[in-house]
Amino acid sequence: MLVSAALAFEDLRLPAAEFSDPAAPEYRLCLVLQGEAELFWQQDDRWVSARLRPGMFAPLTPPHTAAQLRLSAHQRHLMVTVDAASLSAVAAQCEREVSALDVLCERPFRNPFLARLCAEAYAVAQRGDALGHYFQTALAPVVIGSLLRHGAQNVPSRPASGRALSATALQGLRDACLANLEGPITVATLALWSGLSVGEFSRRLRARTGETPHQFVLGLRLHRAADLLQHSPQSLAEVASRCGFFDQAHLTQVFTRRYGSTPARYRRERQGSPRLLS
Repeated sequence: MLVSAALAFEDLRLPAAEFSDPAAPEYRLCLVLQGEAELFWQQDDRWVSARLRPGMFAPLTPPHTAAQLRLSAHQRHLMVTVDAASLSAVAAQCEREVSALDVLCERPFRNPFLARLCAEAYAVAQRGDALGHYFQTALAPVVIGSLLRHGAQNVPSRPASGRALSATALQGLRDACLANLEGPITVATLALWSGLSVGEFSRRLRARTGETPHQFVLGLRLHRAADLLQHSPQSLAEVASRCGFFDQAHLTQVFTRRYGSTPARYRRERQGSPRLLS
């Protein structure tokens, strides 16, 4: 691994397999160098997928966040780890919100300029001399600035009203989520429905409910699952699909963690109870 004050580089050759990327204190950015594959990753406690081609970046992994990934074919990645403190310092100097990066954590993206920067910084780092180290260090804030700019340009939001998330707004958001539970619901989508930036939405939702966007959506999925288990004859696989879980096994894992009971046992014990959701 090649390291500067703010950036570290690692040339990874990844097999067609499922693997875990453990939590780390830095941001992790992966540029595809070789190979085309379908990338599967967990988002909102369900598996989602996208085609990953050379020149694309995989979803950004934020600090202290583990990632569960699966590749359909062999690929070579350049992993760039970005020091979180350095990123925050650049964001402050540029009057940018670090939360602008949230949208880059949700899906792969293309940025040819950033890709060239990362490739050039890695090439310079491999030289190992004093001039190369100086050039690599000088490129670090440019890489960080490019990330922040790309994130800010891709947040689908409208200007915030300056008011806290009201009870009416929360109910409207809840209704929108319930109408779309079968598919993925990203933080960017929630922010768009609320008419707020991603960062502002996350702060106001937490202030109102004490939950992160992920916790909010997962809670609705689990309440809907519990309601269907009590009041419908649908199979566990059908319940999982209707609530946006990847499959029955995924539903069982998450449901058991929340309720302390498997879905099958919950159904046997609770059938006929009052409805949780209308």
